[in-house]
Amino acid sequence: PNPNSFLNANTSDQIERLVEILYQVGADVLVGYDDRGGYGHPDHLRVHELVREVALLNSVPVVLIIADSGPVDRNGNTATGLKCDSYRMIADSLRNLGIASVRYDKRGVGESTPALKKQDGITVETYINDAAGFIKMMVKDSRFSSVFILGHGEGSLIGILTMKNQPVAGLILVAGYADRIDKVILE
Repeated sequence: PNPNSFLNANTSDQIERLVEILYQVGADVLVGYDDRGGYGHPDHLRVHELVREVALLNSVPVVLIIADSGPVDRNGNTATGLKCDSYRMIADSLRNLGIASVRYDKRGVGESTPALKKQDGITVETYINDAAGFIKMMVKDSRFSSVFILGHGEGSLIGILTMKNQPVAGLILVAGYADRIDKVILE
């Protein structure tokens, strides 16, 4: 094999050169091959490795925002007419700091209305499973270096319970419950 070929070149040098080119052209997106190199060509496998390494160099933390109780959408607004956009404003502030965020409509609210088959089928475990599903997707996404949870009100409880079995870097509690959950539910 030719020692000067693409496949045999120094990986660190190739990564450095790729980052330099991306910076020069002001790239917003970098596309490569899948982990099989398309059909397994050695050069394509190398491209996959390089693109993955460059993506990891540029990954950012991400915060999963879990909403409070009631019919609250991904932006912090309610179906009853309260429009405060609190979660959207938090997401905007995080973005300005270079931190990504993920917000979602709870089952039965906003765009997730079809996901609610029947009201009596929703439990705390349902909300935990929903949050865990988002976390699993984010952990696999090379754009993100670490995953944090921000839980508001009931979302604090969901965040605590979700975090127990997920690879989460940290937890942010906003207006979490001050009493035991069994007391809160009874009130």
